[in-house]
Amino acid sequence: MKLLILSPSLPLPPTDGGKIRVLNLLRRAADEFDVTILALQTETTDEDAAAALGEEGITTILVPRSPARVPPLTPRVVIEALTRDIPLAAAKYHLKAYDRSLTELLEATAFDLIHCEMVHMAQYLPTVRRFTNAPVLLSTQNVDSDVWRRATEHQPTRLRRAAFAWQASVFERTERREGPKFDGITAASDRDADMYRTLVPGVPVETVDNGVDLSGYTPSPDEEESATFVYTGSYDWLPNADAVVYFCREVWSRIREQLPDARFFAVGKAPTDEMHAYHGRDGITVTGRVPEVHPFIARAAVYVVPLRIGGGTRLKILEAMGMGKAIVSSSIGCEALDVEPGRDLCVADNPAEFAGTAVALANDIDRRRQLGAAGRSRVEERYGWEAIGARMNAFYRQLASGGTT
Repeated sequence: MKLLILSPSLPLPPTDGGKIRVLNLLRRAADEFDVTILALQTETTDEDAAAALGEEGITTILVPRSPARVPPLTPRVVIEALTRDIPLAAAKYHLKAYDRSLTELLEATAFDLIHCEMVHMAQYLPTVRRFTNAPVLLSTQNVDSDVWRRATEHQPTRLRRAAFAWQASVFERTERREGPKFDGITAASDRDADMYRTLVPGVPVETVDNGVDLSGYTPSPDEEESATFVYTGSYDWLPNADAVVYFCREVWSRIREQLPDARFFAVGKAPTDEMHAYHGRDGITVTGRVPEVHPFIARAAVYVVPLRIGGGTRLKILEAMGMGKAIVSSSIGCEALDVEPGRDLCVADNPAEFAGTAVALANDIDRRRQLGAAGRSRVEERYGWEAIGARMNAFYRQLASGGTT
């Protein structure tokens, strides 16, 4: 079976949760199918990444950009978003160069199935339909309207709340309008799948969870450092930046009152100016992009997930569980994961409760080991990429065969 994946970017290097998800599912698909990925050049390293994917048997076609970067938000993008009633994030990726490359590819090759990665790529469906009647899948990482709606309530000004509410409503209209044009949808959690079934009744929806590389994320208890707290993420994703600022502003001082030597590391690319304002204060380090997150997770006595906004399932929790870490998460942070609070991780929502739980774990090595072992066992049972990739591949085959299993 020939599978074409339309993606906003290449998933190498896997610097955020979305890319980690795409990369692992892409590799599992390539084990069974003839896979081509068409992606926009957004990093200076993309040519090397394309070559690396090619060595894995994945045909990779880059749409060049100069400079190689994520498309910026420009006045043209805003005007297009308004006139077409599409999200700003989608309007950024509506590019003539991408459409030309897609056209050339479809003219030259007959594909059995087309995979659009996120609603951003739904706008290329008319081009796809000009050349093929092959089934088309919409692969989602969140229900974007839900994420923006949740984010609205945490914005500090009336203007920002209005802007976020506008984007939430635009995303919902787009999801309702574009969803029925697809032959199937994949969601990253059962919660998201239920929302898509409401938004797009009649379209088959399959849950394809996020997962963890069980060979790459393994426990290393000897590297743990006392009173060290860690969060990892890509901070160009609003929920991650909001989580760190909230933690530094509302929770961290409560932890330092009880653990004066405590340290907190916010690890990952694209930290915001508001995050940088906390760097170097009271034991807080904002690292920026790092070559590998594993060493930082390994040194954590407690891995914290103070998310207030989110959707899908959090890869970061699965990775920390894979490394046998004691975790304190908000309810939103661990929602939709098949985990048991108190056994696999701890859940706390208000600042005082979150800080108290984190301090108690930092002071109790036996409890940390107990939670870490349970978490590792849970991801081994439920969240390995091999099993998740097999579920995705089965849905590919179902759609390609006309919906029959």
